[in-house]
Amino acid sequence: MPLWVSYSFSSTTQNDVRPAADRCVRADVRVATSDRQSCSFYKENSSLTFGLLHPPNLSPLGAEPDSLITSNMVPMFPAFKDIWIHFHSEFLVKYSAKMNGLNVVSGPIFDQDFDGHYDIMEKGTLNEAPIPTHFYVILTNCKNQTLPLLQCDGPLEAVSFILPHRPDHQETCHNGTDFSWLTDWLKLHVARIRDIELLTVAEIPNYSPVSNFSAH
Repeated sequence: MPLWVSYSFSSTTQNDVRPAADRCVRADVRVATSDRQSCSFYKENSSLTFGLLHPPNLSPLGAEPDSLITSNMVPMFPAFKDIWIHFHSEFLVKYSAKMNGLNVVSGPIFDQDFDGHYDIMEKGTLNEAPIPTHFYVILTNCKNQTLPLLQCDGPLEAVSFILPHRPDHQETCHNGTDFSWLTDWLKLHVARIRDIELLTVAEIPNYSPVSNFSAH
């Protein structure tokens, strides 16, 4: 299971990759068979599925299959996966257009005791992965939004989130395909980069915070 992914994209990057494309995930031969997640584990588990940490629809045209591999799979509850897909296919694309390009860093968090610090992981079952308690996302853009991110020669600014990984939509009291509440929900889970460092033991540059966060 990936501990993090990082990628940059512009608002024109999005490709038309159907959500059902994750059925075509192939084994990553760079990972030993004993350490590789098994699709059969998810097929036999009615309450858990898998999501893709790097979304294929944000890949450069023709490179989508590079994201459809087992090393990009993370365990997800179906209700959260719906949010994850909408976040990447709708919200991020609009936010990228507003910010003139984004860099995205995301990954799982394991904090079973909810103490705000990384949990020491024990060796798990063969071909399975531990279930994250949260997922984090860090969105970085050029502070001078007249410049595309890849041409930015000045300071960067960022907004980061720690998203609770829940098996239902109880926190939002919404179901179905209406995700009009997503931006308000994201605002509830804005977090400091320092909090993500404590929860992942990662070292992340400290950027200026984004003011007036919104996709519109």
